[in-house]
Amino acid sequence: MWIWIVIAAFVLLLAVLLSKVNIHAEVLKQAHNDYARVQVHMLYGLIRFKYEMPSVMMEGLRKGVLVRLEKYANVGKDKEDKEDTVVDKDKVKQIVDNLRLLIENSVSLKEWGKTTVAHVTLSHLKWTTKLGLKDCSQTAVLTGVAWAVKSVVVGWTTGLVRYSCVPALSVTPSWEQRNYFFTNVVCSASISLAYVVFSLLRLLASILKVQGGLAVWKAVFTGQDKSKA
Repeated sequence: MWIWIVIAAFVLLLAVLLSKVNIHAEVLKQAHNDYARVQVHMLYGLIRFKYEMPSVMMEGLRKGVLVRLEKYANVGKDKEDKEDTVVDKDKVKQIVDNLRLLIENSVSLKEWGKTTVAHVTLSHLKWTTKLGLKDCSQTAVLTGVAWAVKSVVVGWTTGLVRYSCVPALSVTPSWEQRNYFFTNVVCSASISLAYVVFSLLRLLASILKVQGGLAVWKAVFTGQDKSKA
């Protein structure tokens, strides 16, 4: 009886480790209609998370940018949550300072991130843009610049992640002689759950190599006073 239990547990563990973490992301920008969404599926879709940013409203540089984030998960007590965050200069500085603390309190964090991202496979990428200016000649120049930017971005990401698809890129000029900008990015990616677990263990080991590193990381992600870490 115990043999069958052990075999079943091993098969279950193997199935879990052989599964993939699937990520689907979409970003839309059109005038004041900003939208971003990230969906994460794990364990063959049994665990799902969704983060949505339905609106980004500019209130001036001093006031910052109001970002409304809606979170949904099919596990846990708080399945739905809404959070408004003002991203201003102080918030950006705080993020930069926290990132610096994380780098200082771990060993080779940048190399860890680069290695982890290299195991991500991009299976779908569609980037559509339509733009225009009041002057048609400037619209033509801007269209060429947009193509150049997209080529550089895609070329740069090919050195970071694995591509299993041919990117679908398009830039359409708007000849209506008015300022117009629309862009929509849709992409799908995946990474082995086994490698995610292995990567997290590597990260933990790199943090433990620094004295007090674990306390600093905990303080950063829980919002505690870093000076007491």
